[in-house]
Order: sequence, then structure tokens, then C-alpha cells
Amino acid sequence: LTDWRILAGALTSLLVAVAAQALGTVIGLGLALVRLAPRRWLRVPADLFVGLFRGTPPMLQLLLLYFGLP
Repeated sequence: LTDWRILAGALTSLLVAVAAQALGTVIGLGLALVRLAPRRWLRVPADLFVGLFRGTPPMLQLLLLYFGLP
């Protein structure tokens, strides 16, 4: 840990992880609140989005993210 590039990379990794956690929390809370909405036109797309991510394996999601949709 004496090289400054290693410390800079560790700090960058930490910042990216914190930002991803914060963004995921905001998106998850937003989806949870929309799924509780009494209006069906709000609730159905949120249910489909959540169902899609719950119903597919994480490895498939990572492959689609990496290679893109066909």
C-alpha cells in the first residue's frame, strides 16, 4: 500500500460502491412506493420491472449488461 496509485484506486472503488448503493436504494425505494400505489397504470409497469429482475438469474443479467441486448 505504499504506491499512491493503489490508494487512489481503492478510494475510487469505495466511491463507486457508495454511489451504487445510494442509487440502488433510491431506485428500490421508488419502485417499492410505486408498487403500493392505488393506481393500476403506475403499479403494473413497476410489477413487471421487478418481476423481470427477480425472475432472471443474475448471471444472465450480467451477460446482457456486458454484451448488450441483441
